[in-house]
Amino acid sequence: MPYVDYWGHKGPLIFFVNLIGALIVNRLKFYSIAWLLFSLTSLPLTWLLLEVTPLDIYAVAIVPTALEILANVTFVPIYASIILGIAKRTFYPVYVQYVASALLSFGACEGLKVLFGIQAGTWVSFFASCVLYSVIASVITIVTLLGKRERSTLLGIVLRKLHLERRMGGRHSGS
Repeated sequence: MPYVDYWGHKGPLIFFVNLIGALIVNRLKFYSIAWLLFSLTSLPLTWLLLEVTPLDIYAVAIVPTALEILANVTFVPIYASIILGIAKRTFYPVYVQYVASALLSFGACEGLKVLFGIQAGTWVSFFASCVLYSVIASVITIVTLLGKRERSTLLGIVLRKLHLERRMGGRHSGS
């Protein structure tokens, strides 16, 4: 239901009362106002897409998500860099790294699907392919997004959870 999905468990009045309170006492007033504007843009844009496109209920999912992506790619990193006093382009290489990792994961999974003819025609094969793709995407993510120290720490955590750390000589105690 669009109303419940958009406002969550609180109604519009409570939502705006909480928002106004946050704007009054919040030290990040400009940031809060910007998000308020993105949110207020969402409602008429969703209504417009519902009226003039054949998207129907998909417009309710597309508009808030698209506006959130737009805000997180444009406004958020620039505002964060201003607050932190660093170069405005500081966060964009990280964005590129995440997109590259996602594309690499997609390419690897799609390649395996085509190469091995993986079909998800039954529930069992569907879940098996989900597990396979999740493992592949996780490995790619760990290799491409984590630094050497972060990978070592993660390996140490996994070895501890599996009670294998002592058997490996305690080399990976990454805490």
